[in-house]
Amino acid sequence: MTIRLNTLAAKVLASAVTLACLCGQAVSADDLLDWNKARAKLFSQVCMKAAPDFGAFARLAAKAGFQQTGDDLLYQPEVVISLQQDQGACTCMMTAGAPEPASLVVAMFERMQADFPGAWMPKSQSGSVNNTVFKRGGVDVAVRLMPAEVDGQPWILATATTPGACPK
Repeated sequence: MTIRLNTLAAKVLASAVTLACLCGQAVSADDLLDWNKARAKLFSQVCMKAAPDFGAFARLAAKAGFQQTGDDLLYQPEVVISLQQDQGACTCMMTAGAPEPASLVVAMFERMQADFPGAWMPKSQSGSVNNTVFKRGGVDVAVRLMPAEVDGQPWILATATTPGACPK
């Protein structure tokens, strides 16, 4: 599957002063914990909660505080979320600043387990926490949590993918 980077990535980088401050300096444990919890909640409560058909995506994103910007939705200062259709699958994609990507991956995985108890397919069946499967509405939701670096800053690209078309 080809994933189109969110169109706002360059614009978001220019305005992500908070992220630059967090990534460029020592971050307190409390600040990092709050940062990670907030981003984990956004992915779980928008992408995962909207899966498997993503019909409630726009409503859940608005409820979470995202604002429409072109084809994407922005949560200040740096989180961008969108639905993308590709080769018979719909993907909810979120990019977020990650001062410590490994701890954000853990926070996201733990939040999804808490929000959707019993939905995670155990590692023996679905892979590591970075590339795993949750059952939602009887459908496998493929979840990928991928650390990335953009202009020297650490990010997470998180996706939730299901077969079928994205809602219009």
